[in-house]
Amino acid sequence: MNESTNVDQLVEKLLTSRYASGSLDAIKELREIGSPKAIDAFIEVVRRFEGGWQGQPVPMAATEALIESGEMRGVAALLEYGVHPLFALKSLLGIDPKETGIRRITLGELTEIDQELLVEPLITALGNQDPEVRALAALALGGVPDDPRVADALKGALKDENYVFSQHSGVSIPILGLPSSGYKLCEVAALSLIRLGDENSIEDCIVALLTHHADQNPKGEMFKWMLSSGWEGIFDTLGALHAQDSDYVRVHAVKYLSILGDQGNDSRVIDPLIKFLSDKGSAIRNEVVNALAKFPQDERAITALRKAEQDKSMFVRRQAKKALKKI
Repeated sequence: MNESTNVDQLVEKLLTSRYASGSLDAIKELREIGSPKAIDAFIEVVRRFEGGWQGQPVPMAATEALIESGEMRGVAALLEYGVHPLFALKSLLGIDPKETGIRRITLGELTEIDQELLVEPLITALGNQDPEVRALAALALGGVPDDPRVADALKGALKDENYVFSQHSGVSIPILGLPSSGYKLCEVAALSLIRLGDENSIEDCIVALLTHHADQNPKGEMFKWMLSSGWEGIFDTLGALHAQDSDYVRVHAVKYLSILGDQGNDSRVIDPLIKFLSDKGSAIRNEVVNALAKFPQDERAITALRKAEQDKSMFVRRQAKKALKKI
């Protein structure tokens, strides 16, 4: 019996066996042979179990075979039919799907995905009911350059406020905050849009990053990375947030402008900071004074501090006077 005949018989056994044991035996032998026909058969198994694969050994074995093969059409099928999509996404991100524990993903590990057949399945996965699947799909889409469909899909995901725990997804993204905690889906979408260089969504990205309990999930490194990635508009965008209704957004806009000021080494933060001197919150105005005090040689900062000496808040006035005395 030649190999082709054997493959055909195994495929038939896989797809027609009445018992799981028969299908599993066929999958085991087909994995060893590695024929393109076997990949087609594994994909057919995945298609047949769409929506009802949980706890089933046959689609699990077919999934492992597809991932082991390295065939992107197999990964695309897992995403399209929603069968073990986390396995598929982890393989795309260079993670062994069977790996236990939490994998810390750094920006240097994220690679480009140049397979056209993966784009639509990944976008489809953004609508999966499982937030862990949506989060990893958003992370993977950040590696698909020059495709307007991807940017549009990720912009839609900026509205997704669901929280993903690292211990559930098996993946942590330290640049988004505390490495062992978790992240919101909108934050992952923002990260991917920044990777893609989509500056049309810069304000939405920044707001998404600011509104996730920044005290607990500090994102100073994230904002520094945005700047190093060429997002020069970050200064004006943060400054424009002075008009936001949310106290939370405004106070953290000032916080990250201060961080970007790099202890007085980057004067591009001065004009955006000055916009917050008219904020209704005295605590915010006080933080602005502290940030401007780091620029004792800049006339804009000095003029703004002199104006702050007339602030209606005693605490702001005192802080401004203190800063000016050191100049």
